[in-house]
Amino acid sequence: MGFAQKGGSVLSFVRFAATDALLNQVRIDTQQADLLLACDMVVGASPEALQTVRRDRTKIVVNTHAIPNASFVQNPDADLHADALLDKMHHAAGVDAHFSCDAQAIATRFLGDTIGANILMLGFAWQLGLVPVSHAALMRAQVLTKRIAMNDMPLGELIRDREARLLAYGGRRYVERYRALLQKAAASGDEAFSGRLRSRSTSCSR
Repeated sequence: MGFAQKGGSVLSFVRFAATDALLNQVRIDTQQADLLLACDMVVGASPEALQTVRRDRTKIVVNTHAIPNASFVQNPDADLHADALLDKMHHAAGVDAHFSCDAQAIATRFLGDTIGANILMLGFAWQLGLVPVSHAALMRAQVLTKRIAMNDMPLGELIRDREARLLAYGGRRYVERYRALLQKAAASGDEAFSGRLRSRSTSCSR
């Protein structure tokens, strides 16, 4: 099962099988899910999601980042009651069947953007052995859906690619602003990023 939050909640049912003949109905029956992949705590703790969970069968992998929902439009200080949502999922599957991480924080730390959070969650579940596909199949699926992992490209090559795009779009001024932002990021204290940035070699011309 997968979840996403973008202008509203999304609940998806996903089945895996060795052959097409073993795939029948789309929806997951009551208490028949093997994995609940909750990229959004609010949706993951909803009755529609939890009705698929059964103790001793279902594993829950949840993103603990508090993702704002519609209630924040009228009340920016609204409380998602994250602890209560996690408790509901703990109770449904059991503590030993519950795994969590802050996907937005990790994606920002290593990829520089939260857009990869849901893919990161899928990778986390796969590393736990809960997604029954090979690594090659997982990467192939990303290529086929044009959702190639953002850190799949070496840093120097990625920077050169972005500089070339900016040069074509807005000229040298855009490239210089981009480089200034990179230097500011390097000066933030991230030694690993700073070292990789210093070791790159780029060129730019109009």
